[in-house]
Amino acid sequence: MLCGLEHIHAHGIAHRDIKADNVVLENNGNGEGVLRAAITDFGIARQVHNRGPSDLCGTLAYIAPEVLNAKSRSTCDLLAADMWAMGITVCAIVNRYLPYDAKTPAKLLECIKRRGRNMRTSNTTGAPLSKALLALIDGLLERDPSKRLTACSALKSAWFATNEQQNGSNQEAAECDTSLAQIEEDGGHDDSDHKPPLVLASTDGTMRKDEHAVLLRAIRHPSIVIA
Repeated sequence: MLCGLEHIHAHGIAHRDIKADNVVLENNGNGEGVLRAAITDFGIARQVHNRGPSDLCGTLAYIAPEVLNAKSRSTCDLLAADMWAMGITVCAIVNRYLPYDAKTPAKLLECIKRRGRNMRTSNTTGAPLSKALLALIDGLLERDPSKRLTACSALKSAWFATNEQQNGSNQEAAECDTSLAQIEEDGGHDDSDHKPPLVLASTDGTMRKDEHAVLLRAIRHPSIVIA
């Protein structure tokens, strides 16, 4: 997944809807039974030129806090926002749930914008997560986008270095592959009913005044586009 992000980011393209549901597994074709992750659904991807105005789009639970903040949205780094979404995706794969202690839409929104995450330090089998994997997640979910890991720097992290040293036999990496395969088989990690993207816009194309209410409504949809 990170290799795919590194490639599109190198070409100045932001995906803007990175999540486990938009990753598919395919055989690498060499007969070894090795699975390769491919990023799909580039429907709201856009070319970026450094920093510029951004509409609010993607899947709400994966949207970076600076994108949710109307004041910073006009200058936010869309590539960094993709990396936040990748961090949420890694949490979903490792823990099989999103890293928020939120039971209501309003609390979910507050968690994303202002509070820390709630994440288990063990995987779905009960095995403790390595310090290297936790450090990778911390780097991806850095709230300051200027300090957040890029796709390139994430691929150079200690967790990937350890996997490479073990010739791809890292048990933790294998369990992540298994979990992602199970998510794909289940048709997604959440209880989404796969409604089509919801487009919320005013007649003149500006953000409607009651942004908070719009965001809360959008939580109930897998994808949102506010133009």
